[in-house]
Amino acid sequence: FAPHDEPGAPDDALLAAAAGIGGSGPYQFNNMEFLARLPLSEIGGGPANILANDCWGWTDKQTGKEYALCGLMHATSFVDISDPVNPRYLGQLPSQTGISTWRDIKVYSDHAFIVSDNNDDHGMQVFDLTQLRTVDPDNPVIFSNTAHYSGCNSSHNIVINEDTGYAYVVGSNRANGGLHVVDIQNPLQPMEAGNYGDSGYCHDAQVVSYAGPDEDYLGREVAFCCNGRLGSDNDALVIVDVSNKSSMTLISSNTYPEPGYAHQGWLSEDQRYFYLGDETDESNYGGATRLLVWDCLDLDEPVFLGYANGATNAIDHNMYIRDGRIYLANYSAGLRVLQIDAMDAMDLTEIAFADTYVTDNDTDYDGAWSNYPFFESRVIVVSDRQNGLFLVRLAQVQFEFPDGRPDLVDPDGVAEFTVQVNPFEGQPAAGTAVLHVNRGSGFETFAMNPVADNLYEAVFPPMECGTVVQYFVSAESTDGIVNCDPPNAPDIAFSAIVADSVEFPFVDDFETDLGWTVSGDAQAGHWERGVPSGDGDRGDPVVDADGSSRCYLTQNGPGDTDVDGGSTVLTSPMLSALGS
Repeated sequence: FAPHDEPGAPDDALLAAAAGIGGSGPYQFNNMEFLARLPLSEIGGGPANILANDCWGWTDKQTGKEYALCGLMHATSFVDISDPVNPRYLGQLPSQTGISTWRDIKVYSDHAFIVSDNNDDHGMQVFDLTQLRTVDPDNPVIFSNTAHYSGCNSSHNIVINEDTGYAYVVGSNRANGGLHVVDIQNPLQPMEAGNYGDSGYCHDAQVVSYAGPDEDYLGREVAFCCNGRLGSDNDALVIVDVSNKSSMTLISSNTYPEPGYAHQGWLSEDQRYFYLGDETDESNYGGATRLLVWDCLDLDEPVFLGYANGATNAIDHNMYIRDGRIYLANYSAGLRVLQIDAMDAMDLTEIAFADTYVTDNDTDYDGAWSNYPFFESRVIVVSDRQNGLFLVRLAQVQFEFPDGRPDLVDPDGVAEFTVQVNPFEGQPAAGTAVLHVNRGSGFETFAMNPVADNLYEAVFPPMECGTVVQYFVSAESTDGIVNCDPPNAPDIAFSAIVADSVEFPFVDDFETDLGWTVSGDAQAGHWERGVPSGDGDRGDPVVDADGSSRCYLTQNGPGDTDVDGGSTVLTSPMLSALGS
């Protein structure tokens, strides 16, 4: 869009780009562009007890369109995301045999291959994705299988090496739950090709045509398996040479300290390092999200480097790597994007996130199950168990406020602040910075004044004293993509008070007792004034908010700040507004 020289009505295209389908709601984003969300009810979710699980993607090479494939407990749903701000649900393929928490999808040669765990004789469904080209989005279709493979039944996961045309079904009734190999070079006639079960149950894997640093295996087809064994100390990264399907051989089996359940992992793009997520180590041992890192310079003897810790206590689930970044579905913490340091594979820096589950960041199994970051458009698909399908993209530009953001605005329209627009995934387009202000009747746009390269001065319009004003800023990249701050504006915007000054007739940092009273019938957990003594567990604070040391909190103690058996009420002393 072009910035306006004069105040005007909200720019519909910009608001659509910022808000997406139904708006971003309460969801949180950092260095991430929110594009759209489709709740479960809009992608064929059906009954209230239906949840989402896996997701994958397909690009139609004939049309260039991109599609999201989303697993549900009872079906696989198909969504046209070629216009990522306005995704369209096209229909679903019902489960082969009933409802299950687990469904997994991969794509090869314009066909989707689908398995499901704890689901009787589900086998492997095959679906011709080119059928989606002719679907009218206003009339979604209930599809049927294009083909079906019954050489296995209930299966936890499916892995495909697109270079060779082999699918590896894992966690099934075949090969001790290990690698059951299916030739899918002709997708309509999948055929059993071999089995490897010597290392036991495999929960997930990545199979590659090896081009990494170990010259002994160059050109071989190698499987990196996450062999989770619940209740065992033998969880391991298992590496298998699968080149000869009739005689697959173990390269190495690599256990690690403090195992919980080896769940899923992915190779760095140079195939030197393997990052593994253990699904239960956070709950078993406590602490922040952690990823296990191996140096696979020598596939026969990989070196376990240790753990890289995350920003929350949420459980890590499915991760993928693109352009030196880990895209991690982190359950209740949503999607986290971690930059891998080029010189130190253990040094992971969180550069962006999309929190699709804002209720908490607890160590549980709610929230983001998986993601797909491989589209050419850079659109990222995120499947959230409760909240449906999200489409996001790393921000093109970042915003800084060198002098801070205003929370007090002069009524006469002379209030100004500076905005720095920095490159992130893209480059800022000169002269495109805009201030968006809601004075009570919707957002209006005001072009910012350039001060220096990518540095702008934003000026508020005149407003009535006492107004609570909302505002956000935006700018374009050289690719024409609009980014906002806050990222999910206008659903969430900054706010300020229009006034010359604000007086505070009563301020209490709780360092002294000014007469607050506690009442209520709770059996435990009453409000009390003190220095927090918690350890951060279960949300109990470790410090007070303003740093003065004391605050009011419920049942001050490590991991025990809940209220039991009733309510507790904190009541202020009498406040006088005389003279205000």
